[in-house]
Amino acid sequence: DTPPAPLDRGDLPIPADWRLPEQPPLWLEGAGLSLFGMRGLETVGREQERDALWGTLRETAGDRRPRVVALLGPAGVGKSQLLEWFGRSAHIHGAALCLSARCEQGLTAGLVKALKVALRVEGLALPAVARRLQATLQYTTYNSLGALARLLGPGEDARGGTEPRKPLSSEAITEALVHCLQTLTEHSRVLLRLDDLHLSEEPPALLAALAQRVSGPLVIALGAREPA
Repeated sequence: DTPPAPLDRGDLPIPADWRLPEQPPLWLEGAGLSLFGMRGLETVGREQERDALWGTLRETAGDRRPRVVALLGPAGVGKSQLLEWFGRSAHIHGAALCLSARCEQGLTAGLVKALKVALRVEGLALPAVARRLQATLQYTTYNSLGALARLLGPGEDARGGTEPRKPLSSEAITEALVHCLQTLTEHSRVLLRLDDLHLSEEPPALLAALAQRVSGPLVIALGAREPA
């Protein structure tokens, strides 16, 4: 049997304040400048924006209804940094399962990659992808499972065959992704970060479907440049 993916916890009580108590600096004996490049950049300022993002996550946890928040602005104003902070803080507090998608190659491609990482199916053959998804998401019908497995895995039949399959229609892709996110929200709060959404040339139908049809505790936080 294939074990379920060890999903990150996203169902812990969310503190009213995202700020962590100050900790004394940790001195590592014998550590030098070689570790400096491994340090992440801390987010400084933007407390009003961070309060608003954190409040959105708490509201979603409270009424278990989806929300969309958009960070818009020209290049270089810190949209990606705020999105990164949002996901990191939610993860630290166990407040949500975080999916992070960059949309340079399209919204669908970014979301598929994010789900591959979260569901731990990268590099698996398609039958193994289907087994992992079934163990994790407990799908009850092959059609739902098969479509998602084809999205997240290689191109053979999810039952193990090797005959070429017709590409999934845009409607089938939307149904598979909506069903997947709906199932995830039944187990955990979900934070979906979509960065560089302005680079996606896809029509907004998928984004609208996610926002309107997923009924659980989902926050979609998107970053995009404002249209000229």
